[in-house]
Amino acid sequence: MKIFYIIFISLLFPNNIWSSNVSFLNDLLPASYRGTFELAVSEAKFDDRLDVLGYMDNFSGSKPKVASISEFSASYQFKNGLKFTLEQNNSHAEVIRPSIPKFIETDAETDFYSISYPFSTESRVYEIEFFSTETVQDPTTIDCYEFGTTVIGGSCAEADVKLINSSIYQATGERIYLPVLETTGSSEGSGLNLRIKNKINDSFNISHTISVSREEIALAYNSTILNTTDSFLRGIKINGVATGDLLDQFKNDLPQQTPWTENIFKYSFNSTYSLSKRLALSGRFTFLKVSRDDYLENPNKEDFNSNLLIDLGFFFELQKNVLFYSRLSLSSQYLLGITPISYNRRTNHLFDHPYGQLYVGTLIKF
Repeated sequence: MKIFYIIFISLLFPNNIWSSNVSFLNDLLPASYRGTFELAVSEAKFDDRLDVLGYMDNFSGSKPKVASISEFSASYQFKNGLKFTLEQNNSHAEVIRPSIPKFIETDAETDFYSISYPFSTESRVYEIEFFSTETVQDPTTIDCYEFGTTVIGGSCAEADVKLINSSIYQATGERIYLPVLETTGSSEGSGLNLRIKNKINDSFNISHTISVSREEIALAYNSTILNTTDSFLRGIKINGVATGDLLDQFKNDLPQQTPWTENIFKYSFNSTYSLSKRLALSGRFTFLKVSRDDYLENPNKEDFNSNLLIDLGFFFELQKNVLFYSRLSLSSQYLLGITPISYNRRTNHLFDHPYGQLYVGTLIKF
């Protein structure tokens, strides 16, 4: 059994990956592995060393370089079965580009709250869970942006067109150039999970999870230079193209500024097989279907509405109150239906390829 402990430690400390493990634990762990009060922590990361499906190789332009997350969750179950769960995670993502800006990074924080209650029959347990989520994305600033051979900015040295902060210049005489774009984002969602599990825990467990949820996404940007009506600035021609046409081209490709909603249906087939009292293998197959309300399509890009996921992993009980777990998660359409705030009319091309990521975590139960 020590080999699994060594594997877990080697995965946990060198790197972090994208992760959200509360639903995984609730779907797959039998009741005999659970505690009245539980604390769980996980660390996760995606980078080129973990890109087992060659996701990054599919892009010649913008592509994800690193995605990491730290997660903490706590839950308490009363004697009557009523259970409360709180999860918080902080994520970080980096994107690389062949043109300016060559590097973009974003940070976000997500809170998850749920309340669940089980109903039993002779052979099965039906667990109903109501949940809500809230995600806040930190502001991101793009100083300069490159269109072909033209750079609009910003304070970068390569900028061909710049817009000065007039109020600071008038007050102090200092030349401070305005960035091309400042963005913010947030989302709020709620939903219902129905889990159907075998009442008797034996060496081989099969269960099902049906989930419906709805999440509203709001993205906003602020840009003085994109919204300028100055005829002189918009009329400047660089390499034969008017600056105004370049600004409009960039602006039309940005995410919409009005909120839209993702409606997500999910079905998971879950199985756990115990090799011993301490070690169990796990597998989960998930089908996701997404529909959108008030979403403005990009006529130049294809949208995607379904995703298939396969999770393969193991649980290892180091001692009575400590459980280690790890899994490999593979999806056919990137993170479609998993992180709704990441999908918009600007980024949807990233979801046209299969994706893989590794999860690790620790569960402490009392």
